[in-house]
Amino acid sequence: MVAIASSNADFVRESEDKQQLMQSVELEVGGMTCVACASAIKECLAKERGVEGVEVYLESDTASIYYDPSVVSTSDIVHKIEGAGFSAKI
Repeated sequence: MVAIASSNADFVRESEDKQQLMQSVELEVGGMTCVACASAIKECLAKERGVEGVEVYLESDTASIYYDPSVVSTSDIVHKIEGAGFSAKI
């Protein structure tokens, strides 16, 4: 039982460390015309290694991305959006 508690404590500590490393960026996204466009961007970024969260806002043509910069860069994220057929800039 003690080993489990120790493992849980280690997991919590690792999770807290990871959260401290995470960053967020808001991008301007061009070319979205409908909800399907916003969904396509969200889906393509959700598959990207290092991206932990994505919110796409059709009304303001923006996307907020929560990511691990040690795994993926903002440049990688922009290129992924552009690869899906949209424009993106920080």
